[in-house]
Amino acid sequence: MTVRIAPAEPPFPAGIQSSLEGIMRGKPPLVLFTTLARDPRLFQKFFAGAPMATPNCSTYGRSNCSTLATVI
Repeated sequence: MTVRIAPAEPPFPAGIQSSLEGIMRGKPPLVLFTTLARDPRLFQKFFAGAPMATPNCSTYGRSNCSTLATVI
């Protein structure tokens, strides 16, 4: 399967790194989480339980945002 959105690579921003450490408890982060880490706002909203509550997408980009939400 080809990757549509490449995952973020370490080092992650401090807030994301601390969240990943808390979630994964010493294990390597899941690709899903590192892919979400490419957008800090989406990463935070995903773990708050509202990834698409207020989309940050243009009209043209909404189809891509809904595709990402479907994949997640």
